Amino acid sequence: GSVMYWTDTSQEVVWAFDYDVDTGSAHNQRPLIDFSSMPGKPDGACIDADGCYWVACVYGWSVVRITPRETDRRVELPVHKPSMPAFAGPNLETMVVTSISSGGRHPAEEGPVPAGSLIAFEPGTRGLPEPVCRVRV
Repeated sequence: GSVMYWTDTSQEVVWAFDYDVDTGSAHNQRPLIDFSSMPGKPDGACIDADGCYWVACVYGWSVVRITPRETDRRVELPVHKPSMPAFAGPNLETMVVTSISSGGRHPAEEGPVPAGSLIAFEPGTRGLPEPVCRVRV
C-alpha cells in the first residue's frame, strides 16, 4: 500500500512512486525496470502476494515477474500481444491474461491460439485483492 506503479509502454519503462494512502499523493518517481532489453513492451500489470510485479510483455509473447531486485520469472504465452494479467479464482491462485486482437496499426503475429484470447495458468503464487486507489492530480 505504500508504492504505486505506472507502466509507460511507449517509453518502455515501469515507474515506481512512493504513495501516501491517506492523502493520495505520489512522489519520489524512480524506474522499477527499464524494458529496453526485455521481450516486447510493458503493458498491464498486477501484484502477487509476495509483493512482486507481474507485467504483460505486449509484442513479447510473455509475462514477467519483477522482484525488488531482479526479473526472476518469465512465462511464455501462446499470444503475441498479451495485455493484462490478473489473479483469479477463489484463492487468487490462477493468473488470467487478456490479449489484444489482431488488426489495427500493429497486427498480431499468428500464434497457437487466436489473438484476443484469454489465457489462464497457475503461476505458483497467489495474488492480492485489488485495492481501491485515490490519486490527487
